[in-house]
Amino acid sequence: MPKLKLTKTAVDRIPTPDTDRVDYFDTDLAGFGVRASRTAKTYFVLSRVNGVLKRVSLGRHGVITTDKARTEAMKRLAEMNEGVDPNRRKIQERVRGITFQQVYDDYLTARPQMKRNTITVDKSLLSCHLSDWLKKPIQEITKDMVARRHLKISEDAGQNTANNAMRLFRRIYNFARSISDDEMPLNPVQRLSDSRQWFKVGRRQTVIKEHELPVWHASLQNVANPVIRDFLLLLLLTGLRKNEALGLRWQEVDMQGKSFTIPETKNGKPHTLPMSDLLLELFNRRLDERINGYVFPGAGKAGHLVEPKKQVAAMERQSRLMMNNVSTDAELQLMIDKDPDSVNPGLTFCLHDLRRTFASIAENEVSYSVLKRLMNHSDKDVTQGYIVLNIEKLRLPMQQITNTIKELLIEKQPAKVINMDEERIKRKEVA
Repeated sequence: MPKLKLTKTAVDRIPTPDTDRVDYFDTDLAGFGVRASRTAKTYFVLSRVNGVLKRVSLGRHGVITTDKARTEAMKRLAEMNEGVDPNRRKIQERVRGITFQQVYDDYLTARPQMKRNTITVDKSLLSCHLSDWLKKPIQEITKDMVARRHLKISEDAGQNTANNAMRLFRRIYNFARSISDDEMPLNPVQRLSDSRQWFKVGRRQTVIKEHELPVWHASLQNVANPVIRDFLLLLLLTGLRKNEALGLRWQEVDMQGKSFTIPETKNGKPHTLPMSDLLLELFNRRLDERINGYVFPGAGKAGHLVEPKKQVAAMERQSRLMMNNVSTDAELQLMIDKDPDSVNPGLTFCLHDLRRTFASIAENEVSYSVLKRLMNHSDKDVTQGYIVLNIEKLRLPMQQITNTIKELLIEKQPAKVINMDEERIKRKEVA
């Protein structure tokens, strides 16, 4: 490594290296040097801290003077001689005041491929349950704060939401630790694991039962908005996830080939499905009323339907009336006042119940391989992974499932009992 007395003139004369970089050390101050690269000349100090060799950058030549660099070098070398790592201290100072919001912004920037739906869900959790933490330095959020907030969210919004909010915070905090070279304290969410405070939330198993489907379908007909009616019917006929269907664009629909594709899915694989006869009718209805690039358009900024909560609630209310053989809320209230235990609660369902309902019906109609393909489930079975089902091989199974659903949606009329004696009398009278 070349040595020379580092002055402004001497550093100016250092040639641009042919290799990536060359270090020049000062003849007067041991450990003080300048690194020449093809793009810049940068002052530094090199010394050991507790036996470990450390390099600390001081600034670029031209941005700071040689004399200023020498003064800074003496300070840093004195600190390092006392066991202080200037690099580590700089990182600690940088992360000490960084807020939760700043870390989250950096987190999003570092993950440009994150799915839109994931970002939407994360932002909803932050705004609804962690908004008061966003302006806080992230290091000031303690284990006790995490434990108390976890319990509060469970009381306000349910145990599953509480778990998800804390998993999101854990994710962002771990990102902050990684970019700070682990200079931050351990993740405070670890408290929930150590004290076994995570809620054990079982997977939902709810479906719309076969005998309930006629009522569900009749309630659907009372939904005034035809876009929402077709959206809900699509979920039942295909088993698509809510957001997969909401964002479906016409450019992803092949009316001539009678198929459509969901490009962004939970497992990251595009999902193409054939249209059964009812699905073809549905897409033709939507095409006749097309107003923008989405199959299920909406009036908001998104351009597509967002969340039919009001319509689902209206269907549940309508189902209660139907299943209690009344036509108004007032009549239902009279029944409740008279004998609440005799009142049928009606249907209660979420949109994902339609996916489970599709799967439970399809299970009895098609093979396991076909069902997994229709549901777009990732395949961890090596043998199953070799079975490739193209779109045309799925067309007949999809139609079989649609036929079954079609039958289940129609309320079966009770068989008419014929009095044989009365029938004989009628025949004699006719004769």
